[in-house]
Amino acid sequence: MGDDAVRSRPAVGLIIGIVFGLVFVVVNSGPLGSPASTVLRIAGVVVAAVLLFVLQARMRGGTGGITREGGAGFTRGYWIVVAVEAVALFGGLVLINGVFGHGEFGVAWVAVVVGVHFFGLGAVWHAPPLHVLGGVLTGQGAR
Repeated sequence: MGDDAVRSRPAVGLIIGIVFGLVFVVVNSGPLGSPASTVLRIAGVVVAAVLLFVLQARMRGGTGGITREGGAGFTRGYWIVVAVEAVALFGGLVLINGVFGHGEFGVAWVAVVVGVHFFGLGAVWHAPPLHVLGGVLTGQGAR
C-alpha cells in the first residue's frame, strides 16, 4: 500500500486490519491439517507481530503520517461499507451453511465479501491501492 493510502488511514484502522487478517488465518487454516495449519498459524502470528511492531515504531517516530486518532477515517461512508459487509457476510454464511448445507464454501465467501469491501473502502478513502487488495481477495475467493 502506498504512503498516501497509509496516511489516509488512522492507526486504529491498520490495527483492525492486522487483527482481522490474523484471525482469518488462524480460524481457516485448521482444515489443512498438521503440520501445514500449524506452520500457517505461526507465520500469521509472526507477520502480525512484525506489522504491529512497525506500526508502533512509525507512530512513535512520527513517520508516515500515522496517528493514534481513529475519527478521521471512520466517516459515514466507512460505516456504510462495514454495514453492507456485515449483512453480506452473515447473511451469506446463513444461506451457505444453513439453507444450502455447503459449509465448505464459507471461507471462499468470506474472502469474496472482504475483497469487495476493500473496493468500497478504496473509494471512500480515495486509496486506489485498496482496489488491488480487493481484487486479489475477491479473485481468491471466487477461484
